[in-house]
Amino acid sequence: DIPIANFSIKCDILTIEKIKQMNEEASILLIGGSGLYSNLANSPSGWYFHCETKLFKEIRVPIVLYAIGAMNNFEYDVYGELSSKARQSIVEINKLSALSSVRDIRTFGILQKMGVSGHCLIADPACFLEPSPIKNLLKKFVAINFIDYKPILKHYSAGLLYIAYMLCASLKKRGYSIIFVAHDCLEHSFYLKIKENFPELLYYNEDNPKEMVYIYSKADFSIGVRCHSNIFSFAGNTPMISLMYDEKQIEFMSSIGMGKYALRIDKNLTLENAVDKIDNIIEKKGRIRKDFAELKKRFLDTELNFVKKVVGLIK
Repeated sequence: DIPIANFSIKCDILTIEKIKQMNEEASILLIGGSGLYSNLANSPSGWYFHCETKLFKEIRVPIVLYAIGAMNNFEYDVYGELSSKARQSIVEINKLSALSSVRDIRTFGILQKMGVSGHCLIADPACFLEPSPIKNLLKKFVAINFIDYKPILKHYSAGLLYIAYMLCASLKKRGYSIIFVAHDCLEHSFYLKIKENFPELLYYNEDNPKEMVYIYSKADFSIGVRCHSNIFSFAGNTPMISLMYDEKQIEFMSSIGMGKYALRIDKNLTLENAVDKIDNIIEKKGRIRKDFAELKKRFLDTELNFVKKVVGLIK
């Protein structure tokens, strides 16, 4: 029953005026996001939190840093090592925070190297989304997600498109339908490219995360480029093959015991390697689903312990 005010890291700046308003009206300031601990040149703090570092001390409500991560693309990386400005700001926000958590071991280590302590490791909260049923869903299908709007993915776009089309054709021969699950509007163009050569391709593009989880949960398995495709698949207890372009995907797939089903997007990525992963995942999908269900219970215990601490701060 507690109202929530949303602050967009893309277009809003936390000014001194907004801080004063927040101090009067809010119970806590909760900051969360998968890649916030990354360089952002036009941010006053140097990272994905639009607030001048010198203003942090003006914040009177408890600060909670929730499941934050750091981005690092394998090639053509636009983020790079954290700048001195960003590091100093991240250290300061952690010093002032009532609670701090990260979503992977790599980010945990980044904070440690900067001298930060007291932060804990929890899972991406999307891992625990409950599915919302959709009527008339297909009986036998594979969920896929491809993107090409990152610099590294633009470089390999032609190869990714070829692999996507050939995988769809291969899966069709095995009796599968294929549903392209779009997590945002930027992915529509890649769907259209695949559909030009594979007109049977189906599409889901609704702003409803719980319905997405339901689609993933009913798929035999998924193939995803976007990390949140992998995460939503895990939320639905569905095995996934990750086509990786960023360190965060290595971290996530390793954390759920699926490292061997991860393929790095580079010049060595081949259709044959992807098909080998498909053969293996079809054989072991039942066991993987059971393992996911057990693992999610353990992750949830840790998550709920952190959430209880957050709730305890709210006045």
